[in-house]
Amino acid sequence: MNTLLQRPPANPLAEFSSEDPVVAVRLVIADLIPILLWYPENNRGGTHLLCRLLEARVESTPAGVRSAVATLPFNCSFYLFTLNASPVGPALEAIRDELCALNLLPFSQIAWHDPREGIFRMFHPAEGDFLVPSEEERQADIKWFNAAKAALESGTPPKTNG
Repeated sequence: MNTLLQRPPANPLAEFSSEDPVVAVRLVIADLIPILLWYPENNRGGTHLLCRLLEARVESTPAGVRSAVATLPFNCSFYLFTLNASPVGPALEAIRDELCALNLLPFSQIAWHDPREGIFRMFHPAEGDFLVPSEEERQADIKWFNAAKAALESGTPPKTNG
């Protein structure tokens, strides 16, 4: 059963072997952008909803999805899709088209894992370094999750940054 509060993976990159066809997405919505009204800082529900939507879009391609991982708050979320088969091109295009339809493409990075060199290669934008979550981001997400879980269990509302 899926719940809105799901434990973040300790290391989402450990979810696949180096030979798996893998597509990754990273949203980076800067704090200064005024659309934060719609994308609040601790929005984990949006992360999981977008993951399910992108997974459904990739499922409609010939590659299909073997597993999907989503982590971090929506504004800096990270998604990793392990595909059933190659080529990854149709999956990359499906993800790009969906993010474009949601007006999230300007804030998105889309990449595929190159097993020959063990690195992520950019699909969108065409240039730049793919922003894999750092150890600090992962630890902060796990800390936030543990605090939210403790607050739910104790019946105390979680503290916000405001």
